[in-house]
Amino acid sequence: MRKFAFSRALLVCLAVLLFAASAFASAEADDDSVTVKLANKTDAKIFVALARISTGGDDRGDKVKGWYTVNPGKTRTVKFGRYSPVNEYFFYATSKSGKRVWNGNKNNDSSFWIHPKDAFDTHPDKKISGGKKVIFRHLNVSSDGKARVNFTVK
Repeated sequence: MRKFAFSRALLVCLAVLLFAASAFASAEADDDSVTVKLANKTDAKIFVALARISTGGDDRGDKVKGWYTVNPGKTRTVKFGRYSPVNEYFFYATSKSGKRVWNGNKNNDSSFWIHPKDAFDTHPDKKISGGKKVIFRHLNVSSDGKARVNFTVK
């Protein structure tokens, strides 16, 4: 009788472990992050800032973060929080020299604070000491949470 109880307990433990492993693998496969591919097709190092704002009224997930470095001729993939259809996404980029800038249009896009040299990770409404407000360009994120920016020279 004890062997049967032990075997049964062992089978229950194995079933629980298999279920947990399956659930973890499923969660990994259903990654709901925003994945942004930044492709630098120039001869200069580029620094990129990303912004996320909610249009659904809950601004707890709102964020502006920089700088993501993308070397010349390289592509960098950045995960930028969870995807939500009620969020809008933006980017701003500058070359190392500052001669090239990829920004937005004041009529169609949004302004956020950046620091011109130091890394930052803040709320969009927060002023950054030593920083400046710039216009970010709208970033088209598909419903699967993926976006791509190709930085080129005109």
